Amino acid sequence: MSVEKISAEQFLQLQPAEDLCLLDVRTAAEVRNDALPGIIEVPVDQLDAEKFKTILQQRDHSGPVYLICQSGRRAEIAASKLAKAIENPLLIVEGGMVAIRQKKKSTTATTGTMISLERQVRIAVGILIILTVLAGFIFSPVWFGVTGLMGLGLLYAGITDNCMLGMIMAKAPWNR
Repeated sequence: MSVEKISAEQFLQLQPAEDLCLLDVRTAAEVRNDALPGIIEVPVDQLDAEKFKTILQQRDHSGPVYLICQSGRRAEIAASKLAKAIENPLLIVEGGMVAIRQKKKSTTATTGTMISLERQVRIAVGILIILTVLAGFIFSPVWFGVTGLMGLGLLYAGITDNCMLGMIMAKAPWNR
């Protein structure tokens, strides 16, 4: 089916919100921290097109499915998983929850204590870089090569918008 993009502003103008099919593909921890009411929560790494098709049939929903994530990248991945399997039009909310939060102040904030996946990755890489630099000075210069590899990983993630460490951390127990 067709995949289109919609701005956060256009998304927020849709009424009534209860009738929309909202698929949030962020991790469970991110959703617990901040969510829109009435979402279907399925993390992108657990999204199965056939199971989602069954959910749509159970809800008797034939309209568009709005895909939401933190910034938009995971929603695009979800759209590619669903595009060939379901007949409903797919609309990716550009900028994800970041853009929605900027346009509208009233999302359903729950516990508010979870650190976003992006921040978790930054913290982990920062700690690893500090540790490998210290190991390079204390134990062996070989550790500087590990630091360089992390730099290459960050470069790759920045260019492709695909972070392997982020995908691994999304499966961590505290993000479930």
